Amino acid sequence: MGSHDASTQWIQNDAWNDGLDAINVAVKNSSGTILNPATSDNQTNGSQKTLLIDPTTGGSAELDNSTNTLQTIEYEHHEIHAGSHYYVCGYGTYAADGQVEFQLTTPATPKEIHMVFDIVSTGAVVFSVYEGATVAAGTAITALNNNRNSENPTSLTLLQRDGAVSVAGTLIEQSAFGVSGNPNQRKGGNTDRNKELILKYSTTYRFLIESNTADNIISYCGEWYEHTPKN
Repeated sequence: MGSHDASTQWIQNDAWNDGLDAINVAVKNSSGTILNPATSDNQTNGSQKTLLIDPTTGGSAELDNSTNTLQTIEYEHHEIHAGSHYYVCGYGTYAADGQVEFQLTTPATPKEIHMVFDIVSTGAVVFSVYEGATVAAGTAITALNNNRNSENPTSLTLLQRDGAVSVAGTLIEQSAFGVSGNPNQRKGGNTDRNKELILKYSTTYRFLIESNTADNIISYCGEWYEHTPKN
């Protein structure tokens, strides 16, 4: 099944070929010793759970008895449990020439900011992301931790709204959505990014939302987790 790390290798037990209902997996260390091997003796009726065991930590991942699938969670879900996943969400009503802008500065190495966002409106909107901007002080924003039992703060050194811009930065993403017009003609829309944008170290970003419709209700939500690469 591939290499786990320098000292541990997952290997498939012979019972896999015996047509049993459960997958049997053993662990072999770098010396070739099989640790806690799974055998047909502990899988006689399919009710026992097969474990993948890390000999270093003793941790295990279990297989579901009903489907024989390995139960895991996505990495960003793990970051929520770890207390390293944050969000800023809200809404407002904006004029045809109204706007709201969010500005943030990322930390230096090694911690990375992995960001996704979602914006919904009742009218026409242009959304832009700029990288490498220079901004003055604006209205500070408090990021909330998605794990409400965690008090870990975000590593963003600047998180604010509507600071004065002296250097616009480089436009790296832009989208337009919704339709303007009278109340019978206008249409809302949305844009989102569900593939993570990994932000550059020590860089200021601008997330600019511009309304092109009067009385435009705009909802926004930015989410990110903070990860230190292992390699």
